[in-house]
Amino acid sequence: MEQNKGKVIALCGKIASGKTFYANQIKERENAIIFSINELTYYSFDNRKGENYIDITQRALNYFKENL
Repeated sequence: MEQNKGKVIALCGKIASGKTFYANQIKERENAIIFSINELTYYSFDNRKGENYIDITQRALNYFKENL
């Protein structure tokens, strides 16, 4: 029986360098899931992070590090 092996592709780069565009291409091609700090905080806090942005983003990053 062949087992599927998962893989993780980490993207990083400058702001507006095309990371999301590229991630969406991978998502379609590989039937993948995107874990995005920006999308997570946007949907979780309705883009009302304000002065707490850095703290909220760090907490989300910590969650990813501990659980993925």
